[in-house]
Amino acid sequence: MLCWTAPGRGNPDPLGRQGHEPDLHRHSAHFHGVCVTLGGQFGTMPRKPARPHRTSCGVVVSDGPRVLLGHATRSVLWDIPKGVASSGEAFAEAAARELQEETGLIVAPAALADLGVHAYLRGKDLAVFAWRQEVMPDPATLRCTSFMRLPGGGWIPEFDRFAVLPWEEALGQVGKNLARVLGELRAGPGWPFSAAV
Repeated sequence: MLCWTAPGRGNPDPLGRQGHEPDLHRHSAHFHGVCVTLGGQFGTMPRKPARPHRTSCGVVVSDGPRVLLGHATRSVLWDIPKGVASSGEAFAEAAARELQEETGLIVAPAALADLGVHAYLRGKDLAVFAWRQEVMPDPATLRCTSFMRLPGGGWIPEFDRFAVLPWEEALGQVGKNLARVLGELRAGPGWPFSAAV
C-alpha cells in the first residue's frame, strides 16, 4: 500500500467544528489501496470576513413594578427603546438618542443609570440603562420618529404603539434574549428599581 502525507497541524476534528480550521493531517482516505492523508491549510475554503461586533443601547423606563415597552411594527414582539450606537458615540448618549427617536421622551445621558453591557445576540451586545420614573408616561402621548424602509419601498415606524406593563407580563412579550438579559438584571444586586412605586 502506498501512503502520502502532507504536513500540517491544527484541529483534530475533520469537520472543523468549534470555529477552527479543519485539520486533515490526522485523517486518511483510501482509494484503491492508496492511503492519502492531507494536512495544513490544503483543501480549506476561505472564510468570509467577520461582521463587526456591534452594541445596541437601550433604556429601561420603569417606576419599579412596571416598564415601558414599544410594539415592534409588523411583529408579535414588544421591546424597550434601543438601537445600535454610532461609531464613536458613547453608549449613554446612544441610549438617550434612541429613547427620544423611538418614544419622544427626552433624558440627559448623565441621568441614566448604567446597568452594564450584556451578551445579547450573535455579533451584538446590549448596553442597558435605567431611567426611573415616579409617574410613568402616558403611552398614548408617545410617538416614534425612527423609521424602517420596506423592501418594496415606503417607510414604517419602528414602534407602532406603546404600553406600560407589569414586569411579569412584559417579559412574556419581548424576545427571548431580551427577556433573559432583563431577568438576570432584575435578579441581580444592582437593580435600581424597588418593587413598589
